[in-house]
Amino acid sequence: MKHNYLFPHSYKKWGWILAVPTLTVLGIWFTLWLINDNFGTLDGLADSLLNLLDKLICKGNTLEVMMTLAYAGLMMISFSKTKVEDEYVQIIRLNSLVWAMIINYALVIVATWMTYDLTYLYILFATLFSLPILFVAKFSWELHKLHKTDNDEE
Repeated sequence: MKHNYLFPHSYKKWGWILAVPTLTVLGIWFTLWLINDNFGTLDGLADSLLNLLDKLICKGNTLEVMMTLAYAGLMMISFSKTKVEDEYVQIIRLNSLVWAMIINYALVIVATWMTYDLTYLYILFATLFSLPILFVAKFSWELHKLHKTDNDEE
């Protein structure tokens, strides 16, 4: 009995629509917050942007909604079928997932030894996003290489 837990191919487009804007805003906010927390105060435009994003994101349930949208989008991107989903694509998918897990665990180990206090907690929080992002990057790269070699053979 063979189960296929992948989403239809059309979900990938919706995943990109959800993930890109939310990850962009969260990434800018998180980066500015880390710089401000570790290196002192920000000046000028960066400080204004951080204050604006703090007001928008930390108000009510906005952070939770944005994280949920980002995770849902990344899940749809990661686990949508390709146009041609065959056994070789499934092998590439599995190898990419294993590679992403290894890299993600390496990042967690480095963060464990290099950071502490609240910064450590926020970096661990960021590694929750790094796993699907690394997987999508590796899987897309491998599919690109596969299609490139297929086109070269023709």
